[in-house]
Amino acid sequence: MIGNLSPVAVDTKSASREFWSRYHVYRRLRHAEVRPNDPVKPDELVEIEMKHEDPFEIQHRYEIARDGQILSDFFVATAKPGSPGYESNKQFMWAAASVHPDHRRRAIGRSWIPLILELMDRHGCTTLTVDTHEESGHQFLKWMGADGKSAGAENRLQLARVDWALLRRWVEDGARQSPATKLEVYDGHLPEEMWKDYCPQFAPCSTRCRGISWITGTSSSRRLTLRTGMPDWMNSEGPTTRCLRASRTAPSPGLPT
Repeated sequence: MIGNLSPVAVDTKSASREFWSRYHVYRRLRHAEVRPNDPVKPDELVEIEMKHEDPFEIQHRYEIARDGQILSDFFVATAKPGSPGYESNKQFMWAAASVHPDHRRRAIGRSWIPLILELMDRHGCTTLTVDTHEESGHQFLKWMGADGKSAGAENRLQLARVDWALLRRWVEDGARQSPATKLEVYDGHLPEEMWKDYCPQFAPCSTRCRGISWITGTSSSRRLTLRTGMPDWMNSEGPTTRCLRASRTAPSPGLPT
């Protein structure tokens, strides 16, 4: 509790319009702060995503609010018992938190730490993963005594600068030199009859990329791994996901490898 402020649990499936109104104001403010040049997801799409019950995760969301304004937002998730991969992931808890820019440096961010530890104990988790790609987040993790473990980068393609003639040559060369190779695009879910073939190939590549990671110890039985990096654009942009399958058997001169 910070002064007269305390966290309140949020059930997005039954949340009031008052919650959604202040949440959308808050998320747009944060979006303008960290990704001012990116498009903002429509409110109705965000609500659909947040109301969806993930079959593989246990999720908790909290807010600290005052006078109809969110001051801080907090989310954690951990693998659900019985879900695929539970035994190898049950020790992990993933968390995300942010503080309104007008209310920082008031210990609101660190006020989430006792709740995090309580939730980790409740679910038997021993490793916490946290993402940030902001300098203030890096400094906060350093203040906690965390050490950086890995780093990632985000690359963007400016379509206006693409050499489309060169790209067409790549496409033509690839089809000519590897006629058995094809690119398949599926809008929505991958057809179920393909799962048996696809999943063993996808699984080794499906490890979450979390950018810069941090680790700090709290006791002999609990370890906090605080990571930074995964940006919002890695989230699904809609209720369906576009799936791509591609392979190439041999490199071609001038083709990217």
